[in-house]
Amino acid sequence: MENDCFYSVLQFCPDRARQESVNVGVVILCPAQKFLGLKTSESVDRLRLLFSHIDFDEKFFQLQLNTMENRIRSMRDDEKTKADFEHFIDSRAQDLVFTKLRRLFTETPVSEVDKLFEELVLVPAKLP
Repeated sequence: MENDCFYSVLQFCPDRARQESVNVGVVILCPAQKFLGLKTSESVDRLRLLFSHIDFDEKFFQLQLNTMENRIRSMRDDEKTKADFEHFIDSRAQDLVFTKLRRLFTETPVSEVDKLFEELVLVPAKLP
C-alpha cells in the first residue's frame, strides 16, 4: 500500500537577493512509516561553475551541509509530522534552504530518496 509522504529539495542559495540556487540534496518524510531520509551531493563542481562570480568557500559549504545532515539525522529518532517538518524547513536562514514540501505517494520511501536524488540533483535540467 502506498504511503502519503512528502519531499523537499535542499538547495544552495548563496545570494538570497538574486534567488539563484542549485539543488544539492533531497529529503523525504513519511510519517506513517516514521521515515525521514536525506541524500546530499558529494560534488561541488556545479557550485564552483555556477557561482564563480562570488567568493565560494567550499569548506564553509561542506560545514553547512554536514551540519544540516547531522540535524536531519538527529530528527529521525523523533516522531515528525508534516507540520513539524514544515516548521523546520521554514526556519532555515543560511545558504542551504529547502523548497516547500511536495506530496508523494510511495510504498518504498528509501528507494524513492535515491530516485528523487538522481532526478532532481544529479541530472541538471535540460534547457529548451
